[in-house]
Amino acid sequence: MFRFCCAQDPRETRPPADPLMGGDRAVASLKADLSPEATILLPGDPAYLTNRNQMWNHDNTHNPAAIVVVRSTKDVQAAVTHCRSNGWEVCVAGGRHSLLCMVHNSVVIDLGKLNEVQVDVENKTVTVGGGTKLGKMDKACDEASNGTLATVAGHNPDTGVGGLTLAGGYGHLCRAFGLTIDNLLEAEVVLASGEVVRASEEENADLFWGLRGGGGNFGIVTRFVFRLHQIPPKLVYTNRVFLPLPCLFNCETAVSQVRAYMEESDDRQMCTAVIPGNGPLVFDTIWVGECAEGWKEVKSLDAAVKSPFFPPVTRAEKPYHSFLQNIVSETLQPPGFYYMRSKLLTSLEEGLALALWGHSRKAPTGSCLLIITTTKGKMNEIPEDATAFAGREGKYLLLVLANWSDQKDRAACVQWARECDGVLAPFVGDQQADYSTAVLEERNTLTTAEEEKKGAAVAGAFGKNLERLRELKRKFDPENIFHLNSNILPA
Repeated sequence: MFRFCCAQDPRETRPPADPLMGGDRAVASLKADLSPEATILLPGDPAYLTNRNQMWNHDNTHNPAAIVVVRSTKDVQAAVTHCRSNGWEVCVAGGRHSLLCMVHNSVVIDLGKLNEVQVDVENKTVTVGGGTKLGKMDKACDEASNGTLATVAGHNPDTGVGGLTLAGGYGHLCRAFGLTIDNLLEAEVVLASGEVVRASEEENADLFWGLRGGGGNFGIVTRFVFRLHQIPPKLVYTNRVFLPLPCLFNCETAVSQVRAYMEESDDRQMCTAVIPGNGPLVFDTIWVGECAEGWKEVKSLDAAVKSPFFPPVTRAEKPYHSFLQNIVSETLQPPGFYYMRSKLLTSLEEGLALALWGHSRKAPTGSCLLIITTTKGKMNEIPEDATAFAGREGKYLLLVLANWSDQKDRAACVQWARECDGVLAPFVGDQQADYSTAVLEERNTLTTAEEEKKGAAVAGAFGKNLERLRELKRKFDPENIFHLNSNILPA
């Protein structure tokens, strides 16, 4: 029986009292089964803090019991097998954007060196290692195809392919080509048993279904194969900045115009509204199609989104990989201190858009952001039970991004992000609380009511697919070894 399971309920997990049971002998045994290139970093080792601090979100200050830097799928097998047999708590680090990739007292399996990328231009596929970041995949696709082949891959090049994909995956191309999971063709997975399997529509189809939206609940993916799509070498990009000018221009007018345009926009037009705390309204569009059609759409955009003054506007043809995929990391989401919440919206009423604008005026720092992105399009055409992802009806993605540089602002920033739930409630109903922080900091101290809310949040995240996912969990990870995630309990 897996050591973290309590006697009353073998599905429920708890952090270990002794994070490295077996001590030096068990660690030495793991080391003997790893490849010569793999390393095990322990607290006190010179490289431990360097590795541990390679986090996009600096708000994670947890110290794992060990970090296993793997170099191959066989290394991942060895790490999982030893964690299971010794009762070590498994944590997985890929792109390192999630707070759950570096958990206190866990054994982190660091996939960062599994970052090979192979582009097959003829068959229009790209194969990447489980620790690859989006930027490296984008660069390889760009160089291999002269910028004309791409897959749906997030907005920030520092994001890990694994975490993005297993959660669903949004990006600049999702309206035209679906979610990242809709373009996943195959995955290589290390199961809780240590077995390596291939998952696709033809092989282990049930596991393949669960991987596409079920998170890291079923195993560690060491290799992904994605479908590539033909795109023009340059796409039409526009950027508008609406400055709040008291007594001259009311930004609420621009908010209403932008919302109306997003509601009616073509599925080839990716629209993103960014509202910095107490700052201007920024509105970006990317036409995913031929530039001639894109310029026609710009005329419609100019007619729909206007103001008494001409705001600064950028209109240009830009390459997808080298420019458009780097906008977010360079201007909006550099590494720092973050607290995030997100919500898929089925509609964007004018009242909600204006309420969100009003909430942005209350942000404690200017680097706090509200980001609204259109997602309606190809993802809505796929049946909800075709994959484990349960948000197919979503047409907009709202990201609440609280950011601070001085730790004295942390509490106010977190509170501001959480209060966004109240802003949403009159328009989309009650929101479930975000329990990622609770999982990290208070895994043994959640009250019964909080545990029930956490369970309700998981149920809400997976919707009608939850029971099928629980059956899959029982099949592939009955002891819930992979539980540091949006955890699905085995049936």
